[in-house]
Amino acid sequence: MCCALRIAALACGALLTCPTLVLATEGGQFSGPVGGSDIRSAYLPPHEGLYLSTFAGLSRGHKFTGSNGKSSPATPRGRISLNYVGLGAMYRYPGTWWGGSLASTASVYQAWNIYQRVGDTSDHQTTQTGDVYSDLLIWSRYLGRTGEAGPAGAALPYGLTIAPAMSVVAPFGSYDKDRFANIGRNAWVYAPNISFSYLADPKWSFGEGTEFSARFYYQFSGKNTDTGYRSGDVGVVDWAVTQRMGLWQAGLAGTVAKQYSDDQVDDRDVPGGNRMFVSSLGPVVNYDIPKLGAFAKLKAVYPLHEVNRMSFRFAIVQFGFKF
Repeated sequence: MCCALRIAALACGALLTCPTLVLATEGGQFSGPVGGSDIRSAYLPPHEGLYLSTFAGLSRGHKFTGSNGKSSPATPRGRISLNYVGLGAMYRYPGTWWGGSLASTASVYQAWNIYQRVGDTSDHQTTQTGDVYSDLLIWSRYLGRTGEAGPAGAALPYGLTIAPAMSVVAPFGSYDKDRFANIGRNAWVYAPNISFSYLADPKWSFGEGTEFSARFYYQFSGKNTDTGYRSGDVGVVDWAVTQRMGLWQAGLAGTVAKQYSDDQVDDRDVPGGNRMFVSSLGPVVNYDIPKLGAFAKLKAVYPLHEVNRMSFRFAIVQFGFKF
C-alpha cells in the first residue's frame, strides 16, 4: 500500500508545458509537461480517481543563440525572465483496459513579472495566462515481472512499464501579435508520445533500485492564424536516471529536442529554416509522503547547447496529492 500511494501521488506530478516566452519573430519553441517529464514517467496511479498537483517556478535567460549555438549578432543583448504558478490534474479511469490503465491530464499556469529583451526592443508584462497542456489519453501497462519486495517491504514495479499517449497544447493563453512578449503561442500543438520506465532490482544497484525513465515526443504545430507562422516539427526526449532510497528519489534529468522541418510563414519556408536544437541537464529530487498519499519534488535545469532560440534555465517545485 505504501508504494501504491507513492506512485499514485507522483504520477500526477510527473505528467504535468514548460513556460517560455514567444518571441516576436516566433520559432525556437517546443512544448511538453510543465517542467518536462522526468522520474516515473510511464507510471499511472494504481487506484482510480482524481489527483492534483500544484507547482511554482521561474525561468531566466541571458542570450539568444544563433545557428552556431553562440549569441546571435542579429539579436544581441537577449534576455528573458518570468515567474509562474499553476495547477495540474489527472483522472485515472476505473477498470483495466487491454491489460493496463487509462488516464487523462490537464495543467494551467499563470505567469507574472514577465520581461523580454532582444537588442534594443524590450517588453514587460505584469501577468499573463499560459496555454493549456493536456494528455488527452494515456495508456500505461506494466511489462516487467511481478514486483519484488524492497528493503522497506513495499512492492515496487521492478522491470519495464510503458505508456503511449496523445497530448496537445491548446492556445488558450495570453497572446497579442502586436506585443513583443507572449506566454501563449496562438497555435495548437499535437504531440503523440510514449514513455518508458525501467526499475532495476536492488541487487543490480543500491538502495531500493535504480530507475531509468524516458518520454519520446514528436510534435506538430498548427499555424498562428494572426501571423501565418508555423513552427517546424520537433522531436523531444525527456529522460531521468535516478536512485530510490526509502522515501527519497534523486538523480539527473535532461531534455534533448531537435527540429526536423523548417519553420514557415504563409506556407513558405523561412530563409535558413530557423531549425532549433536544445540539450539540457540538471538535478531532480523527490520526497514521498505516504501517509498523505503525496509527494514534493524539486528540479533545476541548465542549458548545455541550444541553437536558434532563447537560451534559458529554470527551476520548479511541485507538490502533489490524491484528491
